[in-house]
Amino acid sequence: MQLMSMVLTMQTAQQGADAHILLCGPAGDIALHNAPASAIAGQPPREMSPRGLMQMIREKTGATVEVCAIYLPGRGEDASILLDGIGVAKPDQMAAKLMAPDARLKGVLALGSIAGRRPIVACTAFSTTSL
Repeated sequence: MQLMSMVLTMQTAQQGADAHILLCGPAGDIALHNAPASAIAGQPPREMSPRGLMQMIREKTGATVEVCAIYLPGRGEDASILLDGIGVAKPDQMAAKLMAPDARLKGVLALGSIAGRRPIVACTAFSTTSL
């Protein structure tokens, strides 16, 4: 699911949007120096990994990538475990960006749900475009 969110983010960026990637829950693992195999293994049809495409988006579009504010505390870790250039989102700033008049939510992909509860957000990508 993280890979598809990255595909959608790349497409919106290539069409002129300024992308911002927020990695929450298990999607945050994509941003780790020591990421699990699921974050770095190539997937069909092009054998691209979620992390590989995320890095390509950053390099080609200058997109901002951040992990959720609660991701690192939930792991009992600090930002030193993140790849260079990946930050930690500040909830007040992220809320302001999402509420901005020119913000457009491009993709929220759910990882799954627990016992019929609401889905767990795995990866959010949004962009700002002119109205």
